[in-house]
Amino acid sequence: MLTQRNFEDSLTVLPKQFTDLAENFMKAFDLERPPAIEYRLIHNKAAAWAAQSGMGFQGGAALGHIAKGITDYMQEKAALLRDKLQQVANSTEIEFYPELNTDLKAYCADYMSPRLRGAEQQFEMIRTGTTAPTGFTDQFRMNLNAILPKTNADLDLFCAEYETKERNRKRMNTPNIVYNLTGNNARVNIGSTDYSVNIADSKMVFSEVRKAIEGGIEDTGEREKLLVKTAELEKNVGNKTNYARVYAEFIACAANHMKLIGPWIPAITKWLTGP
Repeated sequence: MLTQRNFEDSLTVLPKQFTDLAENFMKAFDLERPPAIEYRLIHNKAAAWAAQSGMGFQGGAALGHIAKGITDYMQEKAALLRDKLQQVANSTEIEFYPELNTDLKAYCADYMSPRLRGAEQQFEMIRTGTTAPTGFTDQFRMNLNAILPKTNADLDLFCAEYETKERNRKRMNTPNIVYNLTGNNARVNIGSTDYSVNIADSKMVFSEVRKAIEGGIEDTGEREKLLVKTAELEKNVGNKTNYARVYAEFIACAANHMKLIGPWIPAITKWLTGP
């Protein structure tokens, strides 16, 4: 799981590994659809429309088509950046932090702002070749200025959902476990499920452990190894020296299955100090 980096000025920024992945997606997009070629295609389509309609290009009638084409292209680029940032966040499972939405929006602004300014300059250069007034560029600028706020709103929603999913994931991975190890009737409660065992009755405890292993571990080798160690543990209850040795071996074998074995660990541990 990636975590955010903190610089000395306490500004929280996205990890470089995170931004590198997003930038690679955008570079691939620009290679597939180079901006210079996109602008030329948009211009050519507008010029063809002007010629076909008889309106001509000089009067600026085709500028509306150019404005829409460039705006659509920049909206598509901003949407792709938003989607890839969200995809990278989900795939890397970057740890949520309060400034995540601010950092995502800042990254989008850093990436898109110079490209939006370039699009405006491109449009203005085309407009100056016509007799159309500057109001065309003003309207085009307003259209471009609406792109980032829409992207930011989408990122705010994503971060709210991402925070909720991470909170639920942590809750699922960290169950509420309550141990009561007083007397013979040890009780272990995980969430709302009661795993009560009598620590004086080793047969019952190890029978339950075997059932858990047999029903919860798919890998045959790991399952058989744990079953062997379980049998050795049961056999050595009352022999503190041997029990301690086998217990260490059992825990090592069960390292990847502690969520499965966990409910019985308190009872099994009790026999380290005596029957």
